Amino acid sequence: MEGNGVGVYGQSFERRFNIYLEENVTVFQVQVYAFLACVHEIKMNTRPEKYMNICSDNQTALKGQQAATTMSPFVSQCQKALNYISTWHIVGVYWVPGHAGV
Repeated sequence: MEGNGVGVYGQSFERRFNIYLEENVTVFQVQVYAFLACVHEIKMNTRPEKYMNICSDNQTALKGQQAATTMSPFVSQCQKALNYISTWHIVGVYWVPGHAGV
């Protein structure tokens, strides 16, 4: 398959899936899309856990979520989604080098 992709694993949900996007999408965009997929999974699967963690090996995508302002509508959409689920859960966003130990 051509293009970029990411794998998403939800330990609490025991769910795994891959996301493949077209060729002209950057790695950064795929990683932000993965954040949105994680947020969607948390939102759609009502869980009693107060604490939820999202781990990524892409520091740039993580820093984009933490930026006070962004020029990217896609990152802004992801920030809003993270803020939305933060109403019910404390969401930690972590960098894990190469997903070591995950």
